[in-house]
Amino acid sequence: MRRDGFALVEMVIVLAVIAVVAVLVASRVSWSFGSGREGAYDGDRRALQEAVNAYHRDQQKYPTYCGCGLDSANNGTPANPNDDSFIQLELLTDGRYLKKVPESASGANDPAGSGSYSWYVDSLGGVASSPVFLEGVYP
Repeated sequence: MRRDGFALVEMVIVLAVIAVVAVLVASRVSWSFGSGREGAYDGDRRALQEAVNAYHRDQQKYPTYCGCGLDSANNGTPANPNDDSFIQLELLTDGRYLKKVPESASGANDPAGSGSYSWYVDSLGGVASSPVFLEGVYP
């Protein structure tokens, strides 16, 4: 008996294999977007930390609106969104400590900032953000 074409069962098997491969590829791609956002956030934090350290070394103060880090009584977090410990990014870019304002910076750091994170200097001189990194949120 001569057959022309494919049987229905063969077509279903081929479509099932294609669907499994598509699911595997889609899950891998969506995972890489999340890790890319986290990598960008970490890159911003490291660049800001290096710039803050260099500024502090040269100027003997932090590049914040008050020139200081946070008091240890605040446990390293800003007391409120208007706190003076937020990093003043213009000081870092104008002084050539930082090439450009990070995309993640919010209006608390830069008047033109539209990012999701407000960067500040904590009581130990470290750079942190408010809020902390949110999965899938960047900038």
